[in-house]
Amino acid sequence: MGGTCIIKLYGPVYELLLVVFFSFSMINGAEIKVIGAGMGRTGTVSLVSALEILGYKPYHYVEPSHAKRWAQFAEGMVSSDDIIDMIINEGFNATFDNPAADIFAEQFVRFPTAKVILTVRDNSKAWEESFVSLLKTISVTEADFSLLFPSFLQWIPLMKHLKRMRCLMGTHIGLKPCELMHHWQDKPEGWLARQYEVHN
Repeated sequence: MGGTCIIKLYGPVYELLLVVFFSFSMINGAEIKVIGAGMGRTGTVSLVSALEILGYKPYHYVEPSHAKRWAQFAEGMVSSDDIIDMIINEGFNATFDNPAADIFAEQFVRFPTAKVILTVRDNSKAWEESFVSLLKTISVTEADFSLLFPSFLQWIPLMKHLKRMRCLMGTHIGLKPCELMHHWQDKPEGWLARQYEVHN
């Protein structure tokens, strides 16, 4: 039993609602049962914790062993079906956060009976402020080695794959590759908030 339902969840506490909402869903099987369409910084970690209590196996952000494949997808070398197969073949049956949220529509085409959850912040400005703090941290991890900033992080294959993968984020709403994650500082104030609104 199940069915398609798109809902918005506000706030950090999801457990009670999810127990009721998902009580009729079968958890086992090689398919995605729950699709998280919300972008990062919208309470996805709390939602993942709730689903784990219910017995789901959520895919949150990126498994380290999958980073190279995601990078290849961002560069058009593999398809979204290849990515989805990679996820379900390892037993995951729910997806959350970017980059999986960037292909929520493709997942829904494959699994039209999945529940789709759009997690949101209180407003787009609050999301932008939170996302900027994340982007500033990412910019440090993605910096190339220099005498002024002798970081070796981009010498690590995983970190290089993640940097390439991030160019995927935002392309599903019509942005150019890398524009959301790597060129946001070139945009006027409020630009990130508008992209969040477009996504939602």
